[in-house]
Order: sequence, then C-alpha cells, then structure tokens
Amino acid sequence: MIDEAHNHFSPDVVTAIQTAIQQNDGQEVAFCGFINEEGKVTSIEVVGYGNDMATPYNLHRSLQGDVFIHNHPPFDQNPKENLKPSTNDLSVAQRVQNLGMGFFIIDNECTLVNIILPVHPQQKLSVEKIKAIFQPDGLLSRHIRSFESREEQIQLVEAIIETINSKSLLFAEAGTGTGKSLAYLIPASLWAITNSKKVAIATHTIHLQDQIASKDIPLVVEIIKAITGETLEVALLTGRGNYLCRNKLKDLLGDKDRALSLFDDPDKSKITLLEDLEKWSHTTETGSRRDFPREIPQEIWEEIASDGETCQGKQCPFGGNCFYQKAYLKAEKAQIIIANHSLILSSLDPQTYISYLPRFDAIVFDEAHHLEDVALKSQSVELSLRGLLQKMGRLYHTDRKNHPKGLLPHLFKKHQPPRYEDQMEFAKLKENLLETHTSIVDSIHAIIHDGIPLYKKLHHTGPQLRITDEVERSDFFHFLSVRLEEVGKLISRYSYLWNELKNLMTNTSSEPTLPPALASIDRRIKSLSDVSQVYNILFNQERKPTEVGWIEVSTHPRYPNIKLCHSPLEVGEFLSRGIFLRKHFSLCVSATLSVNGEFTYFRESIGLSPSFPRKIHTISLPSPFDYRNQAQIHLLESDRDFRVDEFFLTCIKDYILMNEGGTLVLFTSHQRLKDTFEKLKETLSSEGILPMAQGETNKHTILTTMRKNPKTAVFATSSFWEGIDVSGYNLRCVIIEKLPFDSPSDALPAAKGELLTSRGINAFMAYYLPRALLRMKQGVGRLIRSKSDRGIVLILDGRTVSKRYASLFQKSLPPARIIIGDYPKLQREAEAFITTNFSSWLENLGEQQDTSGQENPGLPQVETRSPIDHSRTKPPLSPDTPPPRAVPDDASLHR
Repeated sequence: MIDEAHNHFSPDVVTAIQTAIQQNDGQEVAFCGFINEEGKVTSIEVVGYGNDMATPYNLHRSLQGDVFIHNHPPFDQNPKENLKPSTNDLSVAQRVQNLGMGFFIIDNECTLVNIILPVHPQQKLSVEKIKAIFQPDGLLSRHIRSFESREEQIQLVEAIIETINSKSLLFAEAGTGTGKSLAYLIPASLWAITNSKKVAIATHTIHLQDQIASKDIPLVVEIIKAITGETLEVALLTGRGNYLCRNKLKDLLGDKDRALSLFDDPDKSKITLLEDLEKWSHTTETGSRRDFPREIPQEIWEEIASDGETCQGKQCPFGGNCFYQKAYLKAEKAQIIIANHSLILSSLDPQTYISYLPRFDAIVFDEAHHLEDVALKSQSVELSLRGLLQKMGRLYHTDRKNHPKGLLPHLFKKHQPPRYEDQMEFAKLKENLLETHTSIVDSIHAIIHDGIPLYKKLHHTGPQLRITDEVERSDFFHFLSVRLEEVGKLISRYSYLWNELKNLMTNTSSEPTLPPALASIDRRIKSLSDVSQVYNILFNQERKPTEVGWIEVSTHPRYPNIKLCHSPLEVGEFLSRGIFLRKHFSLCVSATLSVNGEFTYFRESIGLSPSFPRKIHTISLPSPFDYRNQAQIHLLESDRDFRVDEFFLTCIKDYILMNEGGTLVLFTSHQRLKDTFEKLKETLSSEGILPMAQGETNKHTILTTMRKNPKTAVFATSSFWEGIDVSGYNLRCVIIEKLPFDSPSDALPAAKGELLTSRGINAFMAYYLPRALLRMKQGVGRLIRSKSDRGIVLILDGRTVSKRYASLFQKSLPPARIIIGDYPKLQREAEAFITTNFSSWLENLGEQQDTSGQENPGLPQVETRSPIDHSRTKPPLSPDTPPPRAVPDDASLHR
C-alpha cells in the first residue's frame, strides 16, 4: 500500500531521513524505526549505507526497532514504480515479519511510503481489569491458598501498567513482602501476549532467577491462561559458557589421556566424572552446569563448555540436540525471557549497542540497585598474572618429578607426523614453542617476584593502587610497562609458533582425535591476547577523566599476584542507547532504590540526564510488614573508633548470647571480621553457640546451617549484606559493626568522587553517602522477611547518631522502633524485647517440636530455658558504664 509519508512519519524523522540519504549521495540507506502509541515513526537509526541498487545492513541492529525502512533511488519517472519491492526486499520482509516488525519502502524525499508490512501500535492494558486480579476476591485468590491482597502491591501494579501503556520508564522501590515479582510479571506477560512481543526479566542473583522460574512463573502461566486462553511461553537463558557441549564431551571421552593431562594427580575419578556427565547429558533438559548434581572442576568444564569458536554448527553430530541452541531457540519463541543483568549487558556491543541475544521488546530489571555496578563490570577489563600462569600451566608444565604435563605434552605424545621431513620440522617447532612457553612463564614469575618489592617502596595501604600521574612516574609502574611489553612480544611469538605447528599437524594427520585437541589448545592460546589488550589500555593510551585504571597486589607468601584492571566511570550512554531508548518500556525494581524517597542518585548512577527524552515514572512503597511491632533498631551512642577492642567484642558477644544465637554479624572489612571471629569463637562455642565465618565456610553451607540450627552466629561481609533469606526464629538479630561506606582506597569510587568534584558536585552527598545508605538498607533488610518474623538490629557505628548526616541514615531505616542510647540502655531494651517476643516461644518449644525427633525448620532444637541469662551478658568494660537500672517506660525509649 502506497501512502503519503507524513501520515506515518513525524516531521523530525522525515528531515532526518532526507539528511541521511543526501549524505549518501542519494543512494540507498537502511533504517530501523521506532513508533509511538499512534503507530507513527517518531525516531530512527541508520543501520546501513548502500549504493543505488542495494543496501547492506545489520539485521541484529535492525531488529532493535519496530519497523525496517529503506529508500529506493529513482529509476522511473513514475514515483510509484520506484517503490515496488524487489525479490530481495520480499525476502527481508519475510524475516522481519516473523519477529513482529513492519517493513517500509520510501522515496528519496520521504514523501511517499510503500507499506509492505504494516506496523501496529501496541494494545494498551486495562488498569482496572489487571488490578482486579490482585484484589481479595481476584484471580490470584483462587490460585494461591493463603493469598493476601496488599494495597502496596496494587499501587505498584498500577504504576507498572501506566509505564507500559505510555512506553516509558519506571523506577519502583517496594519493600520486602510487597510481592514485586507478580506485580510486574502479570502485566508484562499480558502485554507480551496481547501485542505478540517479548519481555526480558533480568535479575542480579541466581537465587531470585531460580525463584521466579520455579515459583512465580508456573502461577503466572496459569493466570495468563485463565485470562487469555493462551499458553505463555517462558525461557530461562544463561551465558553460552554455562551449557554443556555434547560434542566436546564425546571428543574428550574418546581421548581420556587428554582429560587426565589436565591434572597433576590423574585418577579414575576424573574419568568417572566425565562418564557421569555423559549419562546426565541424556536425561537433563537444560545441559546447564549448575543443574549437574556435583561440582565440576574448572579444568574439565573449560574442555566441555559450549563456545562459539569451536562450534561446528550444522555439521555437529549433536546439532539437533545442542543444549545452547535449544535454549536460544526457545528464547526466540518465548514471550518471557528470564536472564541476569550480566548476560543482558555483556551481550551489548559498546560501540554499536547491538545485542547477540534473541530480540526482546521490553525489559524488567529486578534488583536494579546493582545496575550501575554490573554495567561498569561488563565494560571493564582485567589481567591477573597468576591467572595467566594458570592458563599457561594448563597448556604445559612439569610435575614434582619433572614429568611434562598439560595439553601440549599430550598432543605431542599422541600425534606425530608420519613423514621424516615433517617430523624434523615438527621437532623444531615443538622445541621453539616449549622454549617460548618457558620464557613466558619465567618472565611472569619474575615480574611478580621483582615487582612486589618495588610496589612496597610506594608505601601504599589498601588493596588497590590507583593509576595516577604520581604512580605513572614510579619505578614500579615503569617496571611493569617494560616487562609486560616483553611478555606481550613473547606471547605473539608463541601464538605464531603454535599456528605454524597447528597447520603442520592439520596437513599431515587425519587422526579423528586431532581436531578437537587442536581446537582446545587453540582457544586457550587465543585467550592470551588479553595481555596485549590490557597493556595497550593501561600503558599506551592516554588516561581519561571518565575512566580509571588500578593495580591490585597480593603479597601472600604462597600465592603472590599482580592484577591490572581498567573500568569506565559512567554508563549513561551505554545503558540509554543500548537499553532505555530502544525498548517499549523499562522497569527498574528493587527494595532499595531511593534515598529518602528520592530517586536522584539512582537516576544519575545509571547516567540518565535531566534531558533524557523519555518520561520516567517513580514510586516508593513501604513494606507491608508491621515493623513497629516486629523489630527494634538499636543505635549505639558512641564516639569510639573502629578497633576490635574489648568494648566492641563485648557488645557483639552479649547480643549473640542474649538471643541464644540466631545472629548475623555484618562487617565492612574482612580483617575485622577475621579478628572478631578469632577472639569470640571459643567463648561462643562454650556457651552452646555455633560460630561460623564467611571465608572459613562456604556460603551455601552457612545458609543451610542457619536454616536448620537456630543457635548459629554468622560473621560475614560483602555478599551477606543482601540476597540471603533466612526467615523465622533462626535469624532474630542482625549486628552491623560499621556503616558500609566505600573504602577510600578503592580505585573506582575514589576516581568517581574526583570526577564529580571536578564538575562542581559534592561527591560525598551525591555519591558516597547514597551508596552507603542503600547498602545499609540492604543489610538491615536481612532481619524481617515475613509477617511472623521478630528481631533486633544493632548498629555499633556512632556516626548514625552524631554526624550531620545521621538523620538521613535514620530516615532510611525501616519504620521499626529506633532506640538510641549508650550500651547499658540498649542492652536492657534488648533483654525486654527478647523476653516479650521469644520467651513464650521457647517455653512451649517441647509441645511445638515434632515428637518423631525430625527437624522442624524454624524451631530451635535446643534445651528449653529462659532466653536471658544475666550471668553471661555482663556490661562492657567501660569506665562510664552506669549501674543497671530498671527498664524505662515507653516514653523514654526515643530521642
């Protein structure tokens, strides 16, 4: 259908199209267009420049839009004849039609348009009909036995529908227990079904990803089926390297010596693991590494993981049963894709913003407070010298008996050219390759050994040495520059020799086990090019104020290391052009996004300037929990420093003992965690408490123990501040030893602060403080996870009371009773709270426990007694400690 272009394009777009065609001398140009709610093209992006007969274009890039557009230069006096589609046009139209796109052909002046495939404006969602699903007598109440309608959830649903219908963005903060997942899954799924579109759901943690896929999605599928009569198609997608390649596994099982060559201590258990993996490959639906019931050593997984470089495509004998291809094709057909932040962002090319993932039209970022950090990491690079040694060692090394080990010795032993002339060349190349290998390894060891003393001369404290003008003038930096350049040259020679050897072996052998062995080594040697990439960025390129480089030095006696890192400081253009400007709608959802109800920090952290052209909605909703009656937050009034002294240890010990365990102690420093744990573990153990420390025990074991044993005391940092969920009696106290500000020695936050200061912005108020506030909210949020939870949060950092920003911290806390005072006052309040909330629970414990002797999750398997034993909770040794007093009345509990 040929029509006047102004009916389908906005004036600004017409002008932009004319300009692009003129700049290409009137020849063909391809565009992808984005439509508004009326179906008009309101923005475009050039995806290819051609000649007067054809246009090359990037299909992936084109698929980011709603309609594919290109011009036909005039060849006939009849304008309509010029707009007839060619055979190639119809072929492209067929491809984009399968993905729900339109296809337009225009003349050079963009006055006429031939609509080959019309593009349809979205069908809007009904606010009232969807809200009704969440009402007390709504559809959810018929599918969830204990369903409870929540006003906060309904408000969130309303904001989400408004955002979807207006093709805009939403920043939504909703407290724990709001029901965020269903609040976005149901409207997003209805929109996808109704409009034949696809929505990506991206989480930060695997835990939430699994929860959505296993718990929420089956319910959502039922709801959508009941409303529309259609079956919602959902796909779970992870990075390609997480999928098993059955062909590589077959090759490795056919060459068991190669598998054993990866280990210094080869034994039959390694082969047994491969055989178990082969059996599992016939029963697993996903082929995902984390679905295998046992741990798979990284050395083995690298040999059998799916990857693009060694993929044989249609020639693969498992082509019809490839786990990665099945997952990808399922995602192509699905209306909902569940992925993680890292996969979504790392799939974007930072130059073209093209994603290699299946096209999706809208996105929901859950746990969105991580978005900036993940975006930065997706564009950062690093080079660990110890990691480089490990890569080299898997190729070739000698064991304690000086026997050669690794993939190269195995290859040389098993594959020899048959002709004498080739054998001579083979021997020479092999000798040169191994000599170069040894030179690389020796050079790396020398850099670490000789570099650490030069680093120590800088008298730097902290784990990261930021690269500044002063550091660049240092002997340490100059030493690294010279020596790493030498390593880079050696690696280039190493790669050249390997390619010569590989070509020789390929041309002289038809052994079936040779190609996979060569591919395995080839992939590893190509990865050594990371050295040149990082070297050029840190040593050859001029430093920019919007980027930061740093060096991490470990002086561990057994595992010394030097690691070089580089990262951008801002992600605004990357996120806006790669995601927010391309998608129909974007939802950013989290329990912690705002600071005092304002989203300024989050908006600036992801780089959306005030001039960002799309509307941004915001909503901040409280948790439905009754924090006033479920929890108390104790703020210590103190001007003490942060030494692990007697006072500090006594505070932590007393709260653990008063609560009979069930305590999570959160630190901001691994060293203070270690010191505190070492000084308290014996005392706690003697009182029947099970102390556990992050670093000494893995996270999974700690969480499993916490959920089974109510008498644990866990000392943790970093990953335990968020993402862990232990509800019920087994977690009834959270202790925070220090406000979670960024360390001044961390390179990236320090550089970001300087960048903001250079722009006249108060870095502390605009950056450091909001980050600490949001982390604090996450840490405090570990305590109350359900309506039946009870507990106390103790914060030992006096800055929450004394500093000028103390009121901001207090306002950021949940609406529990905040009690401020010296330690004796806080201790008395803790005793009163525990007696009120837990004594009846403990007294009736014998009746509540299963008489069969089986564990009853959430109930303590301990001797029943009063929760307070004053003989074990003496006041801290402080000269200012007043004598014990009676518990004051309610009026005196607040300041």
